[in-house]
Amino acid sequence: MNGNRITIHIIASWPLLIFAVSCGTPEHPPHLIEDIESVAIGICGSCHQYAPPTDLPTPIWEELLPHMGHRLGIYAGSKSPDSLFEAGLERKEAESLGIFPDHPQITKETWDQIYDWYLKKSSATIAPGTAERALPESSLFSAKPSGYTRRPPLTSMIKIVPASQTILFGDGKNNVNALIQLNNKLELDYQLYVKNTPVDYHIHKGEKFLLSVGKSIYPSDYRQGELEKISGPDQVSVPNKSQLLLDNLRRPVHITHSDVDKNGHDDLVICQFGNFRGHLSLFKNDGQTYAEEVLLDQPGAVKTISHDMNSDGWPDLIVLMSQGREGIYYLENMKGTFAAPREWLSFSPLAGSTYFDLLDWDEDGDLDILYTSGDNADKTSILKSYHGIYLFENQGDNNFTQAYFYPMHGAYQALAHDYDLDGDLDIAAISFFPDYSSPHPQHFVYLQQEDKLSFKSYSFPEANAGRWIQMDAADLDQDGDIDLALGSFVGFYPAGDTTNLFEKWVDEGPAVMYLENRTY
Repeated sequence: MNGNRITIHIIASWPLLIFAVSCGTPEHPPHLIEDIESVAIGICGSCHQYAPPTDLPTPIWEELLPHMGHRLGIYAGSKSPDSLFEAGLERKEAESLGIFPDHPQITKETWDQIYDWYLKKSSATIAPGTAERALPESSLFSAKPSGYTRRPPLTSMIKIVPASQTILFGDGKNNVNALIQLNNKLELDYQLYVKNTPVDYHIHKGEKFLLSVGKSIYPSDYRQGELEKISGPDQVSVPNKSQLLLDNLRRPVHITHSDVDKNGHDDLVICQFGNFRGHLSLFKNDGQTYAEEVLLDQPGAVKTISHDMNSDGWPDLIVLMSQGREGIYYLENMKGTFAAPREWLSFSPLAGSTYFDLLDWDEDGDLDILYTSGDNADKTSILKSYHGIYLFENQGDNNFTQAYFYPMHGAYQALAHDYDLDGDLDIAAISFFPDYSSPHPQHFVYLQQEDKLSFKSYSFPEANAGRWIQMDAADLDQDGDIDLALGSFVGFYPAGDTTNLFEKWVDEGPAVMYLENRTY
């Protein structure tokens, strides 16, 4: 081949589709690729939505690009595939991941040109984020901190149980993990010490299911997750026994019950988020055992919803995926089995997808999407103008267009209800990564809808009393309006903090903040 020709080979390597680009020959030195942007789009866009150089400043690309090079088998210095996996993971499993190839998938010369092009086209400085402002106080909620907290607060899940007027939350301290119940005075009812960190709790058909992530909520590919059914002498007693339903789960974070094959037994859909490797898994229930079927063989499954989207009588699945290949996907139920996922919405790998819900926002008979973008814990932890709360309206046939965006640095969850009981939906949202360089980081916002897609934003004075990672909404006090419960996690120091809040959270901050709705 002559020095001006570029050859592109497609290598099938699921879940990655890698373009191997060759330029030059042993007899001829490599030449500069004239259209390096097209080559970068082909290579980077084969794994996730293409992110152009302008999405991040040069200093971040300098740190991030070498890690992208590892995915292509490009290593520097003493780096090797073995050195990139967690200690203790077996070599056989590490090799089976196929994420860090032993040999380069493109030439080093091509990679160097892509690397140089990204640095040249990106901004040399980090643009300042939009300053977060102090929000007016909402008169709708009265903030009440929990009377019991295990220090430091490491709340890993939270659940309001209206029937018993209690709040359940998980505390994720290694070797002393606990499931804790507070009564309606926010005092300790009981705490159960559990082997692993609780991350999801469901009461389904009167039975209580507890999903644990493993020893820690932090990124991992270890198979330490478990699903248990917990019970006691009766429905109101303190649980004193458990039945292990599933184990060896790879960092699971969410569970959905759904009888997908309509055999009379509820199946389980579990988001095994993982880290480098993970699955969206269906565990089919024949009444005696669960059999796993992998629906999506990639990491980053955050949450699923089971709903009959096409009105054929069979429950379909909708899933939010993060961890690179970010988006919302639809899996159609074909009478007990699922068709290949169809992409409803695709997001940048920098989006940091954190939560979604389906709801008929515009009351036109089809389901719209509420979505938050704000995970900022990886190697690109700078303020991002596109982090926040999104509404996507269904235009029919599940075609979605963005109808609303509220910028919120580090948005982690948003729950829509008619909180003020005026006949339309409002939004409550939390942030785990607000702007800590601001004197007014927005940890919580209440968006009160005043007209169609027109909101007024509020907060409450105690919003900075914790670092909120979990939230639930239900009528805790059974008075006819929707209350909120927030859970605080202070497991690591927030980057760029100028507020000196961290020490206060550790020493004084509550594990749970109850926001009592004062409409009634």
